[in-house]
Amino acid sequence: DKMLHIRIELVTSVPQEIGRRFDLAYQLSDQSLALFEPVQRNTGIQGGKFLERGIYQSAVTGVAIHEDELGAALRAAVARLNHAAFSAGDDEIEILRRRFRVYNADDFTFEFFGLQRPEAQAVTNSRIDGIFKMIV
Repeated sequence: DKMLHIRIELVTSVPQEIGRRFDLAYQLSDQSLALFEPVQRNTGIQGGKFLERGIYQSAVTGVAIHEDELGAALRAAVARLNHAAFSAGDDEIEILRRRFRVYNADDFTFEFFGLQRPEAQAVTNSRIDGIFKMIV
């Protein structure tokens, strides 16, 4: 089964939650997703499964979150990271009334959406992909 792996961070004004990052795993076959929070040193956050795998409703469309919505957010994130023009908020997705900003993805996900990895991420991403595969 093919899976999209997108890295997201929580958009919040709560000081204790600023900087919380997650790995979103999206199953293409059934539109289900799960969120995992990697361990972040010196934060007091243990990490692990944050959101059980399931089908979640999109705040935008009112139906199950679809890969097109994830792709649009990833495209906007690539534009932001390449310092190109994009509309504020386009690089975000909402899951269960929480907003998340897309900041990276694995190689398969970039290829699936026909996107090129931003230059700043190209060097470090192979190491990150290896770590992500160990988590999931």
